[in-house]
Amino acid sequence: MTNYRWLHWHKLVFCLIFALTACSDSGSGGGGSDHLPSLTLADQSYAEQSIPITLNVTLSHAADHVVSVDYALQDGTATVDEDYLAASGTLTFQPGVTEVSVLLHLIDDAVEEADEYFTLVFSNADGIQLETPNVKVTIMANDTVSWSDESEYDPHWGIQGAFADAASCGNCHSAATDDSGVLRYPKQADGEDISPYAGWRHTAMAHSFDDPYFQAVVQDETEHFPSLAGTIEDKCLTCHSPMARTYAHETGLALDTADCPTDEDGCYRMDSAHSDMSAREGVSCTLCHQISADNLGTAFSGGYEVDADAKVISGPYMNPVTNPMANNTQYTVAGGAHMQTSEVCAVCHNLKTPSVDVDTHTLTGTEFVEQAPYSEWLNSTFNEGDAADKICQDCHMPTIDGYQSQIATTASGNANTNWPERSDYSQHLFLGGNNYLLELLKNYRDVLGIEDTTTVAGFEQQQSQNSSFLTDQAAQITIANVGLVDGELQVDVTVTNKSGHKLPTSFPSRRAWVNLMVKNAAGDVLFASGSPDENGYLAEDTVHAGSSCTAVEKEEGYDSEVCYSKHLDVITSSDEAVVYEAVMADTRQHPTYVLLHADSYLKDNRIPPAGFTTTGANYSAEIAIVGDAASDADFNKVAGVEGSGSDTVHYRLDWTGKATAGLQVEAIFYYQSIRPAFVTGLKQSGDKIDRFNWMYGQIKPQPVVLSADSESFSTE
Repeated sequence: MTNYRWLHWHKLVFCLIFALTACSDSGSGGGGSDHLPSLTLADQSYAEQSIPITLNVTLSHAADHVVSVDYALQDGTATVDEDYLAASGTLTFQPGVTEVSVLLHLIDDAVEEADEYFTLVFSNADGIQLETPNVKVTIMANDTVSWSDESEYDPHWGIQGAFADAASCGNCHSAATDDSGVLRYPKQADGEDISPYAGWRHTAMAHSFDDPYFQAVVQDETEHFPSLAGTIEDKCLTCHSPMARTYAHETGLALDTADCPTDEDGCYRMDSAHSDMSAREGVSCTLCHQISADNLGTAFSGGYEVDADAKVISGPYMNPVTNPMANNTQYTVAGGAHMQTSEVCAVCHNLKTPSVDVDTHTLTGTEFVEQAPYSEWLNSTFNEGDAADKICQDCHMPTIDGYQSQIATTASGNANTNWPERSDYSQHLFLGGNNYLLELLKNYRDVLGIEDTTTVAGFEQQQSQNSSFLTDQAAQITIANVGLVDGELQVDVTVTNKSGHKLPTSFPSRRAWVNLMVKNAAGDVLFASGSPDENGYLAEDTVHAGSSCTAVEKEEGYDSEVCYSKHLDVITSSDEAVVYEAVMADTRQHPTYVLLHADSYLKDNRIPPAGFTTTGANYSAEIAIVGDAASDADFNKVAGVEGSGSDTVHYRLDWTGKATAGLQVEAIFYYQSIRPAFVTGLKQSGDKIDRFNWMYGQIKPQPVVLSADSESFSTE
């Protein structure tokens, strides 16, 4: 009897303690998360409107005490003050309350654009379990696209002064239609057409004018600087529509003196180019093959020369067959050794632009180096005067080992066996890194007026060739020295530039970065740095592409440090990533996305080519490494010696309490042709800007994998 009472008493005490503990857990918010109310909110979509929107935020169940969570709005493709109004604060749920509201203010503009989104971000939850800390809010466009599609391009525009359409060149420089296999690979009747005309048709060269991003940027610049509009357009068309622009200045036809202070004869304008078929053919046969050898190596920024009277087609073979060209065209043909030099490419691919003071809005009298791949190549192992040298054409217009063929057929498409077979035939593929342009051209052939003259298959083949080119010849990423030291996971990643110029090169919108991931045996990601989202955004792009960072004139107290990624040698957190890019600066030394405001670089840590030194005869300040990378001990250096053409990034991660068995370390080197801030940096309005934003809203420039590596690690 006594034992029973003792057991009964202890049972009562145990129950009382359990009840008090359970009560404490449920009431304080400090116990297990199972007792906390959870906040789960689905992604939202609203029509573009000016009426405020009430968004209800609901908890899974009520708490018996006050709980709260902070919220804020962040830019996605939608921009604060342009597409929606900023909002932030704290949502407080009183005891027993499960629902409070957030007021969203959208901006109903008249811009023709695709659907856009911003993000509702929850943070600092007190007494609430966050199931969805980030909620995507889509603004569904309500403005009908009203710009006019381009008229259909006519490839048979004939002769315009010294120039002729590429289609006429293709009459003879296409693959044979007989069984000879001329300009086919393999050299047989059913071999692939590798002729100059077929190779060129779907390239960025052929569509240098059609490029919708190029047209949007030109329009944005002219709207910023209307008094220079003619000068800007004329300068850009020098290389994007070189035949039409050269002919206009040769004859004085189609020149406009308005807003053209730099040339008293006038400027060739975009409006003329849109209706001129020779302009819309972009960079074509009779432009490149008529560039004079005079002044090459010093003729940059579109400073090529064409002798309009001579009409001489220069080719790489010194003993050309002359009669067919002379008898059937307006041209004579001659051997031109300069056609197999980097200098002929440099006339447009080394480019400087005038700088405009951001305060006075006047020209500073200085020029900004927009791109200089030729100068970078000069200062590399690709230009040392030995057998290992490579010129631009070796990579971008590759030959086929052992291949020999006549390089033309008769007008009927048959081979002429009396013509010599040529070796070292340079395919006119013009391989490069701008697959995003090809994606836009492929999907909007009707809008761009090239539906009848191009094919989806043609663009896809070019994209495939570009992709192979990039993965084979652009870069290599290597993981080394994976280890655990005093609770710190250490990983070294080296990126090596395999190209003959900085990586990435060309227009400053381009960037590359390292994505490092550490996974457990089940494939779960335990750490990630530099992982892009589904739109090709990095986490930092929310800020960098936001309205304050891309504003043309920055607000008082503006801090440029938060608006671009600093070069990093050591990474300790998932918030950090190493991004290789050139960041333009205006005359206030603020980041800018207006090209004519660019005066210098705040950062240029693009990886130099092998052999790049600051002491070589071909080095100049125009191709300098700018910013923290210049003092990085292993950026373009090995053991302190310059010229490695590589960079090593050191990951030092606190691994206390984390799994150390069966780890997989993965490194990816990504490349992207247009980073988001260059899109949100298009601040002006115009039909070409709106058209590009509409295209961008539907198809984002996805990052391309240049190289990848993985390494297993385990302490067991």
